[in-house]
Amino acid sequence: MLKIVMFILSVAVAEEFEELDDESIELIEFLDGITRRRDLDPVVLVPGLAGSHLEYRNRTGTKWNTLWLNFGRTLPGLWQAYKKVLQVNYDPVTETYSSNPNIVTRPVDYGGLKGVDYLDPVVKTVTKMYHPLIRTLQETGYEEGKNLFGAPYDWRLANAKQVMSNGMYAQLKDLIERAFSINKGKKVHVIGHSCGCIFLRQFLSDYVTKEWKEKHIASFISTSGPYSGSVEAFAHLAAPRKWVIPTLSPNDVHELVQNFAGIYWMLPNMNAFPPSKVVARIPSLKTVITVENMTAAFATTGRRMKLQGVEMTQKHISHMEPPRVPVHIFVSNGKSTTKEVIYDGTANNWWKKAGTDVIQDGDGTVPIESLLAPTKWKTMQNEPVDLTVIPRESHLGIVGSKQYLLAVRDIVSR
Repeated sequence: MLKIVMFILSVAVAEEFEELDDESIELIEFLDGITRRRDLDPVVLVPGLAGSHLEYRNRTGTKWNTLWLNFGRTLPGLWQAYKKVLQVNYDPVTETYSSNPNIVTRPVDYGGLKGVDYLDPVVKTVTKMYHPLIRTLQETGYEEGKNLFGAPYDWRLANAKQVMSNGMYAQLKDLIERAFSINKGKKVHVIGHSCGCIFLRQFLSDYVTKEWKEKHIASFISTSGPYSGSVEAFAHLAAPRKWVIPTLSPNDVHELVQNFAGIYWMLPNMNAFPPSKVVARIPSLKTVITVENMTAAFATTGRRMKLQGVEMTQKHISHMEPPRVPVHIFVSNGKSTTKEVIYDGTANNWWKKAGTDVIQDGDGTVPIESLLAPTKWKTMQNEPVDLTVIPRESHLGIVGSKQYLLAVRDIVSR
């Protein structure tokens, strides 16, 4: 009975957006024009923040349930219980994030595609991640588990320090080696989106050796990479703010995301921005928050947990060392993107409500300076680095654009 109720609730959410369709007519028509190819290099797909499908079980149980994302459980009456399993804990002594101690979590279908295709298999269209690219590559001749692989990860527990030792990079290294072996020594293209780009950049720069990369990696395809972070990340930590899940209030979102390690990894940093880059203004305090002093937004309001998260991130963030593999950068521009936020409340409550956004150019989520930061690698490594700008696509929408799909197909296949 509970499963039936959950399905009906998920359908209700989907119908609100008129989005139960598996594929749009536009995508179907596009795929009809894709021809098969014979020379296919192996591909590994790494998603961004909140882009991996996750599951959990009670520590004493055996049944796995959806952790992220289940639209039905974000509805009133179900949200509080769902939030408890989603939230994580931060230990300032060990500087690590961990799940609720009563549960065990894992990415869905690691190595397969179910963990990076859709986030909610019921509400598909609004939870598409790599689906358009997966379908394009499949029409080209790719097969799941043979030369097309997914590498979902628990982005709630992913930050610059923790991924080096919590097994995420070890698992990715093993998957790339397996893809290489299955394909009889063909080098592997690793494709990242958003936070998946900085996840992959650090893996390539800091985790694996030069010799390993020369043997196993064909290229790094970076899509919408927030290499100098995003003001949106700060804004979600600073005050209640609406997110992509329409059933959650700004206060619900704020309470949920404040512990996620991945959102701290996406805070504005000095990879492209100067220390004086303005992130927020608080007129009632006559205070300007910059990249250099972001901790002030939390230290002065007694929010110690967030202060510790920001301090830890700034301490351990791995900067712009080049990956030293061929790099293909895909970004978009021409979308209204948050440059800074003005908080108009009083000195005692400015953080209680979302501020007013000051707008600049970008992809709707990441400012253009942050997106273009990796172009500096052209002078930092011998391997080629190329840039493709696809105008007026959103941060995630670029993954479904025809120009992007055809360009990636041409990189990985012949």
